[in-house]
Amino acid sequence: MEIGNKLPVLKKDITQEGINRYANATGDFNPIHVDEEFARGTPFKGTIAHGFYIFAFVSELMMRSFGKRWTNGGRVDVRFKRPVRPGDTITLRAILADREIAGGLSWLVFDVVWENQMEQPVLSGRVSIPE
Repeated sequence: MEIGNKLPVLKKDITQEGINRYANATGDFNPIHVDEEFARGTPFKGTIAHGFYIFAFVSELMMRSFGKRWTNGGRVDVRFKRPVRPGDTITLRAILADREIAGGLSWLVFDVVWENQMEQPVLSGRVSIPE
């Protein structure tokens, strides 16, 4: 891969049903995620997705692109920017930004950004994978 190459874009439609499934799978039933009446009374004015539900999309993208290379040593450094709500469509983009040597290994370093349908970043950062 060359610097500037992009991975295939990953798009996800966020639904309350998907958020509820994530809550069931993880046991995280914080009412801000699953109780619409409660969530309407918060500064968010409605339910929001679990941060790690949205974060996990990067693993799906990297697994599709690199398979076991990702699970055997991928690294992630991202920041949450804004909440994701039911009805949002999230687009995850990754572009090869750098190659670096660390720990005796050569790494591919990708800039990654998760954007909502208004092209606002909801997460951003970097992921690295051994070359």
